[in-house]
Amino acid sequence: MILDNTHIISPKPKIPKILKNKVSLLSNCKLNVNEVILFNLAIQAVANHIEKDQINLDDYYKLNIFFTENGKISFHEETNTINGMQIYMAVYIMDRLRKNNNASFTIFVYIEELVHYFWRIYDETQVKYKIVDIIKDIVPDFTIEIAKGWGLNGL
Repeated sequence: MILDNTHIISPKPKIPKILKNKVSLLSNCKLNVNEVILFNLAIQAVANHIEKDQINLDDYYKLNIFFTENGKISFHEETNTINGMQIYMAVYIMDRLRKNNNASFTIFVYIEELVHYFWRIYDETQVKYKIVDIIKDIVPDFTIEIAKGWGLNGL
C-alpha cells in the first residue's frame, strides 16, 4: 500500500521498542517539530501503559497511523497481483488539531486512537477514562473534567 502525496515526517518520530513492528507512520501533510514532540510523548506513554497492563501484542496487526491535513487520504497498491487488502488505521486530522492549538488536547487525541486499538476499547466514554489514566504520565494534573470541558464525544 502506497499513500498518495506522501510527506516525509521530520524530525522522525521515536517509536518505542515494544511498538516498532506494530505501527507504521504515514503523512500526506507536513508536521511541525512540536507536533512530532507531542506524538512522541503520547506514543511513549501508551507504550509504558501497554507494558504496565501486560497487553500481549503477539496477535495485533500493524496499525497504520495517518497524519492528514484535512482528513482526506488516498492510497494505491503498486502491484497488479493484489486484489484486495485489509488495513488497520488511525487518522489524525492536523488542521483541526492546529485550530485548537492546545498541547494537552493534541496529546489526548493522539492517545485516544492508540487506546481504541491497543486496548480494544470501542466505547467512547470508557476510552476517555483510560486516556486520562495514560495522559497523567505527561500532564500530571490532567482530569476527566478538563476533557469534559472540551465537549468531546462520549463525555
